[in-house]
Amino acid sequence: MKKKPSRIPQKDWDDVDIPELNKDWFTRARPAQEILPEILGQKNADILLHRGPGRPPMDRPKERVTIRLDADIVEWLKDQGPGYQTRINSLLRNIMERR
Repeated sequence: MKKKPSRIPQKDWDDVDIPELNKDWFTRARPAQEILPEILGQKNADILLHRGPGRPPMDRPKERVTIRLDADIVEWLKDQGPGYQTRINSLLRNIMERR
């Protein structure tokens, strides 16, 4: 199985100016809808904060399941590139449709 590279901490990172995120900081925090117009102007804030329509509802939504597979099978599927879960679904659908 391929090993993912670990993140290497940046030793040169100067965190002196980063405020501590403690209870006081969260008490003083304000929502983005409130502060972005002050910083960017209302028009730009509206553009940035606008939520699109989202994904349209599916006729047959997928169901989340938990399945345990042999490690070599998962490795093989992942080695084929991104979308291994979609490939599993496709392989199972092909088997189902043949029967």
